[in-house]
Amino acid sequence: MKKVLNYKPSLDFKEPDANQKILEKLYSYGKDISTRVFHRMRINLIYDELVEIRNYNWFQDSRSKTLDIGCNSGFLSKIIFDLGMPNVLGIDLSDEYIENANLNFAQEGLLFRKEDATKLSFTNKFNLILCTEVIEHTDNPKEVINAISRLLTDDGIAIISLPNFISLNYLITYFGKKILRKQLSKDFIQHIDYPFYKTLRLFEKEGFRILKTRGVNLFLIDLILPYIYKWKNLLRLDSFLSKLYPFKYFSQFFFIVITKNNMGIKN
Repeated sequence: MKKVLNYKPSLDFKEPDANQKILEKLYSYGKDISTRVFHRMRINLIYDELVEIRNYNWFQDSRSKTLDIGCNSGFLSKIIFDLGMPNVLGIDLSDEYIENANLNFAQEGLLFRKEDATKLSFTNKFNLILCTEVIEHTDNPKEVINAISRLLTDDGIAIISLPNFISLNYLITYFGKKILRKQLSKDFIQHIDYPFYKTLRLFEKEGFRILKTRGVNLFLIDLILPYIYKWKNLLRLDSFLSKLYPFKYFSQFFFIVITKNNMGIKN
């Protein structure tokens, strides 16, 4: 049995905890401060939502299944498994990511394999589906959303995140490049194609019920983040505000928790 991560949310980059050290090794952030900080903030939020799901005793029997779409190197899949979900499958299109995930985290009940999120042919259904920062990178996002609808059990829950164009960081970058007449990269164009209201509309159109909406990164700007990212209390303030109405609708990364039925309370 592989070692439990014992994940705890943290925004301390002065004295990184054991999990941050694992993340540094898996993702090789290097000098990319923004990715380092925003990645940990997103993981913290997802962890909190997973703990709430666990505390409601949803999907914890031996038949429960979880699908992590775009699992990267498997860190979130491992967190889900450690929280008590007995059957977790992580998928990704990258051979390198799947190899890393299998090397570091694969064990009985926690599996990883290469799959294209737009061409999923599974016949079995999943009680919990995680799909974060994936849909915007696919050539056919509707196929991913259709797959989530098809693969989620009737009483299942999915945690989804997409970038939000209506956010300070993206707007500053967008208009800055326009003023300077610099070309927008394909990756950036993919990110700004999903303002929060489009994300809501896409999933509601497929018949999903929105249980929760949350955000990550309200006012932390890429240009100044390298000078302030070790100010733990500032990052905590941003994390707190990003989850609240109306600030969550202006956060850089927009999260929704969805289901097919009327379970839970929308907030």
